[in-house]
Amino acid sequence: MTTDRSTLVAFSDQLADAVAAGARSMVAVHGRLRLPSTGIHWRDGVVVTTEATVRRDTDLSVTLPDGRHIPATLAGRDPGTDLAALRIPAGELPVAEFGDPARLRPGHLVLALARLGDGGPRAAFGAVSATGGGWRCWKGGQVDLLLQSDLTLYPGFGGGPLVDAGGRVLGINSGGLSRPLATTIPAVTVD
Repeated sequence: MTTDRSTLVAFSDQLADAVAAGARSMVAVHGRLRLPSTGIHWRDGVVVTTEATVRRDTDLSVTLPDGRHIPATLAGRDPGTDLAALRIPAGELPVAEFGDPARLRPGHLVLALARLGDGGPRAAFGAVSATGGGWRCWKGGQVDLLLQSDLTLYPGFGGGPLVDAGGRVLGINSGGLSRPLATTIPAVTVD
């Protein structure tokens, strides 16, 4: 029994390490009234989140992992793929490390991450439920890969990353592209 417990503790520690790795490049996005959404520092000075969670074009800000609030400006929106890009001052936090979503298969373990306000990261654990080729979502946008999971995207998780067991970002979670399943916009579509 000790070996089984040790294996479970080691697995749990690995998941916590994956959350910490993915959270280094994750911000809270203040672009709507009440609850912030989540964004990913995609490239130096560029945060990507879901378009549906950025409800205004001005008076935007993000909260960094260290709790600092910094201004952000809207760089662009793509309602068809539910993506929005924000500009922040360069050099404020590490850029995300990316994994390859095309290598995922149903059953692979993944984590959805979020940062809400000044708090630490939040996580939901689950498995990939479906993968496939490119598809057109109901909003009209072309998405390069189908990537769905059995995760629950709690309020504020929109725009947050889906990460693999190593904490590498696979894409951006969206609750608005394919209901009722959690759908991830793969990194290749975001790029």
